[in-house]
Amino acid sequence: MSPVSSDANANGMQHSVAAAHGTELVALLHGGAHVQHAHEQRRDFIQDLVIEGAAAGELRDDVAPHELATFCLHALSAAAALPSAAAVRRLVTVTLAGLRIPPGRSTS
Repeated sequence: MSPVSSDANANGMQHSVAAAHGTELVALLHGGAHVQHAHEQRRDFIQDLVIEGAAAGELRDDVAPHELATFCLHALSAAAALPSAAAVRRLVTVTLAGLRIPPGRSTS
């Protein structure tokens, strides 16, 4: 994975993590269709990043993009409970590692 692509994906993930902070509270206070729509938009955004990365041969293509997007969102939702920006960066790094092509496997 090239450094530029990695940085762009990490920045996209960090933006998504930042947007997710407080999601549970927002859902409790403002439940409804508009909250569901926001969740769907965030999932679609991540899914589009996964599709682009897989098409470029930089991310795995052995798992459906919507499944990987759901994985990312659930994994990154833990960021709200982390104590520091460094901890959030580590979580993003681990999540991105789960998206990369496994060692010894090429893209289809």
